[in-house]
Amino acid sequence: WRERKALVGAMQQFDGCYHPWFEDRAPACCLLASIDDATGKITGLRFVHWEGVFPSFAFWRTYLETYGKPLSIYLDRHSTYKVNAKTLLDDPEARSQFERAMQELDIAVIHAYSPEAKGRVERLFETLQDRLVKELRLQGIADWERAQRFVEEVFIPRFNAKFSVSAREEGDAHRSVVKEEQALLDQIFSIRVRRVVMNDFTVLYKKRYFQILPTKVRFVRPKEKVEVRHDGAGTRVGCENLSEK
Repeated sequence: WRERKALVGAMQQFDGCYHPWFEDRAPACCLLASIDDATGKITGLRFVHWEGVFPSFAFWRTYLETYGKPLSIYLDRHSTYKVNAKTLLDDPEARSQFERAMQELDIAVIHAYSPEAKGRVERLFETLQDRLVKELRLQGIADWERAQRFVEEVFIPRFNAKFSVSAREEGDAHRSVVKEEQALLDQIFSIRVRRVVMNDFTVLYKKRYFQILPTKVRFVRPKEKVEVRHDGAGTRVGCENLSEK
């Protein structure tokens, strides 16, 4: 067994679980959860449609606003968090969008090789599938909005008061999100890919062509590289000239 981390915020175990959380009152969905390794406290629960990049980004952005930056996140090898083996053979330096975002925030991402390795969050889901499902049933909750308020205002405080333990050492390993990082959060929590500008000043992304509109100052030329940023709400083309870097 691995000993618990000594400080709060030294490691967050993180995972998603698809389950009929509302039983027959609503369709099954995914619940994202994080638990502090040192104390066993639930630090986040979020109901989402799927365990994808943008739901995970939204989860961790809320986490940063609440607690600050943990030293590390311990999670599985889901494709959202780690690139597949074929890509790694072609490019050993390849990173997932999640890994790239966390690296920019100076948060270490640790991938578990088995469910048992991140046992605390796995056991948490076993408990939630029993206790949380019953609590939602007793409250008559059948929609995400009410469920999210309930887990944040009632369930998590009650759970942590009953089941969490004290960390071995006093203090908090979380780090503040500095002003410079705060200004870049929209950019950090976007999907970012590089593309080459075509002769007609368009770029191709997800089988769609995006036109770079003319400006008084021309920032890019055909054959140069630009960065496409997809923020979940829409797609923006960043015209920074990457060819010179």
